[in-house]
Amino acid sequence: MRFVTHEESIYAIKELLEHVALREYTMLRSLEELRLPVVEPVGLVTERPPHADGERRGLVVTRFLQHSMPFRHVISRGVTVQQAHQLLDALAELLVNLHLAGFFWGDCSLSNALFRLDAGRYSAYLVDAETGEMHVSLSDGQRRHDLTIAEENVAGEFMDIQAGFGLPEGLDPIDLGAGLTSRYEQLWAELTREEVFAAQEQFRVDSRIKRLNELGSTSRSSTSKRSKGPQDPSARAGRRARASPAPPRGAHRPRRAGEPARRLLNDLDHFRAWQGGLEGRVIPEREAARRWLEEVYRPTLAAIPPEQAQS
Repeated sequence: MRFVTHEESIYAIKELLEHVALREYTMLRSLEELRLPVVEPVGLVTERPPHADGERRGLVVTRFLQHSMPFRHVISRGVTVQQAHQLLDALAELLVNLHLAGFFWGDCSLSNALFRLDAGRYSAYLVDAETGEMHVSLSDGQRRHDLTIAEENVAGEFMDIQAGFGLPEGLDPIDLGAGLTSRYEQLWAELTREEVFAAQEQFRVDSRIKRLNELGSTSRSSTSKRSKGPQDPSARAGRRARASPAPPRGAHRPRRAGEPARRLLNDLDHFRAWQGGLEGRVIPEREAARRWLEEVYRPTLAAIPPEQAQS
């Protein structure tokens, strides 16, 4: 691995066997097209002269993610309890997003990701995709296998830290590996389950979004639709909405914000999910943002008495 600077940008150049380099570059391009959190592939070099051993090796060129750090740099001075849990939150969220898109990683670990700190939380981005496989969707067995690999890798990495730096009291490598699995399972369940609620139960949408925030999720795209038709037993109880916050393929958009901004984003997410349920369709994020600004935010500001409004 080498890093080079060109026109104020930093690029990472990784040498691999030619067929592996082609595979990794293709996989990164596919993940980038789905707008998933991965490093940006910018080049592939093949047909280089063979090495002394006769093997041909290719180069994968990626743009270094600004303000990001590899795991070893994050913990270069040791790891705190809070930091360890934040890193696990970020890695679990990354793995959930990849699985939702049908990507089997095959080597999920803290070392195969980059981490960017924003608003007190870490976001994780995939760096190494040479072992990955893209599917239309993953079976439960595939997900469990990938998660088992991740748990073992994370436990091993924290064992290395324990041997090199030591770990704070209360942190155990095996427990941390299991903690990744627990975080993943909670977030996966919250993102993939459907919930049916009555039209007057808007508070349940807010509660759902709050739970996702508590789990550290930035996967905030929501889908909802109105149940209808005599075949739907819920129709007898009046108008109801069915909501599932699972983001569609390519809908991942990491969003980090402080508490005031997070409240506005939560309100926007609630508005989008609720209006989608009333209209029986998934409202595009841009349309929802425009409507929320015109129908909710600006009228609210206009209703503030002049003497209480800030300049």
